[in-house]
Amino acid sequence: MSLWYQCVRNLCRSYFNLCYDVRVSGLEHVPPEGTAFILASNHVSYYDPPLIGCQIPHDTHYLARKTLFQSALMSRLLPSIHAVPVDQEKPDMNGLKNIIHHLRQGHPVLLFPEGSRSYDGQLQPGMPGVGLLVYKTGVPVIPVRLFGVLESWPRDGRIQLFRRMNVVFGPALAPSSSKDYHGITQSIMQAIAQLQPPSC
Repeated sequence: MSLWYQCVRNLCRSYFNLCYDVRVSGLEHVPPEGTAFILASNHVSYYDPPLIGCQIPHDTHYLARKTLFQSALMSRLLPSIHAVPVDQEKPDMNGLKNIIHHLRQGHPVLLFPEGSRSYDGQLQPGMPGVGLLVYKTGVPVIPVRLFGVLESWPRDGRIQLFRRMNVVFGPALAPSSSKDYHGITQSIMQAIAQLQPPSC
């Protein structure tokens, strides 16, 4: 793990541990460093990328909408923590190629198959582009589901501190050789939907 990324990761982890009751389960399903895989999570808050990323003990690459890179500060900060710009308004082949490149280099990539944050926490339909990535790269997918994060920072609301948040990692889904990209995405969304936090 690079020193700068490790510093940012530790800062994020310290923030969440100090300001929230964060419960993490299923980390044993995360492959070791040097293994390419996709983390596929539900999406409810701006907190989602740093909350998931700071649990992973090695460099992780992220997708971020292109407009976030417009300021001078963010255009330097986001690439330094492995954020990959994507255009949400139209098909973005450059973004897709960047993601495939990072996966083929052995780096994990965090994706949100729904594409945008949910207003009410309900799972939205996944986008077939995720299925295309799985097919093209042949890497396993680790489903992830977040609980309590919407209440901690809702899409159109203020940050609420000291709430409980659960991050649940599920067993890896094997790579698919099917060209049914929509079907692959549906399988991923079903795996996310089945995840639940521990009862205790």
